[in-house]
Amino acid sequence: MSSRIPIKPLRTAIVDDDPIARMLLSDYCERCGLNVVGEFVDAMSAAVFLSSEHVDFLLLDVQMPGMSGLELASMVAEDTAIVITTGNRDYAPDAFEIGTVDFLIKPVSIERFQLAVDRVVRRVATSNPDIQQLGSDNSSIFVKVDGSLQRILLSKIQLIEAQKDYLTIHTRERSYFVHSTMKAILEKLPVDSFVRVHRSFTVRFDEVSRINANSVVVAEREIPVGVTYRESLASMIDAL
Repeated sequence: MSSRIPIKPLRTAIVDDDPIARMLLSDYCERCGLNVVGEFVDAMSAAVFLSSEHVDFLLLDVQMPGMSGLELASMVAEDTAIVITTGNRDYAPDAFEIGTVDFLIKPVSIERFQLAVDRVVRRVATSNPDIQQLGSDNSSIFVKVDGSLQRILLSKIQLIEAQKDYLTIHTRERSYFVHSTMKAILEKLPVDSFVRVHRSFTVRFDEVSRINANSVVVAEREIPVGVTYRESLASMIDAL
């Protein structure tokens, strides 16, 4: 079975007159698995492209020669998720008034960018069922993410973080954003390897480097242990 089965990708466009900003955003898009179909130095060029091409995700600067990013945002298709990238916080009220998904202040970190992508995928997932399926086999799970059905080896998973109806699966190499619930994914994980320690966190037990009174440490990150989950964690320790 192939580990990558192509499905419809998230088509992404970047509009920014700063070449360094475009380069950084393009790199972040690649690292997050987004399909960049266009990069533009001004809003007018992007408007011409968008008049005949649809994108799922638009990364948009505000201050550019000629047409502003906010003017362009008011013209794009309603099902296009827009994230504003700017160095000026004063544009935030106007940006959210026109329905942008997120507002990023430059310079943008990869962690903050990933959070924005998380929000975009949630928005797109409501109209794109291809992102919502989850499958598994004996040693791995398959998740529809980043435009493909991706195999994730269970042995590489360090922890899983829940955010409402969305998960972030953290592995040693990267993190995956998946439209699923913690309850659903736990049904596919071996109980002798994974333990839920909090309403929002499940960890792979052999990735735990330290156990404190109210937390565990996984990949140098301190994860809280909820009161209702302490017994489950204790049972894993007792099994050693």
